[in-house]
Amino acid sequence: MANVFIWDGKEIHPTDNRIHEYAVSLRNALANLRIAMEQQDYPVISVDEAMDFLSDTQDNNDWALLVGTSFISMVTTAEEWHSPGKVLAEEFFGPRAASAKVDLDEYIAGMKAMAVYCGCTEFLLGTLANPRKDAMARALTSRGMTVKTITLRYKV
Repeated sequence: MANVFIWDGKEIHPTDNRIHEYAVSLRNALANLRIAMEQQDYPVISVDEAMDFLSDTQDNNDWALLVGTSFISMVTTAEEWHSPGKVLAEEFFGPRAASAKVDLDEYIAGMKAMAVYCGCTEFLLGTLANPRKDAMARALTSRGMTVKTITLRYKV
């Protein structure tokens, strides 16, 4: 299965592209994710290690890279034990360019299209518990998304 997909604003296109073709955007998204995760005291690997892992597993993994005009996102599909259908889950997303912002409307439309393409009944986006989480939750719920779960952590 191809695991780089292009969202052109109308439909999903599977490609034979390799992730290194999106290295600048991918490194930027991973770097931003790493910063946010470190702020929340999550153990994280380096951006170089993450890029190596993604490159090494591109041909034999169940993740996919979804690339739109303003965003890049890693997604996976899963069948939740409590749900009758598959779900598309966002692992991380970020802007295509370091100075740009993700167009949330484009991202949601791309995720909807990717979910349909993959035969999923819904898609899930997560946000870290950082100072921006409330603003992100408001921005996403104002676009029709609903809160599905809240994850709590106790560090031991």
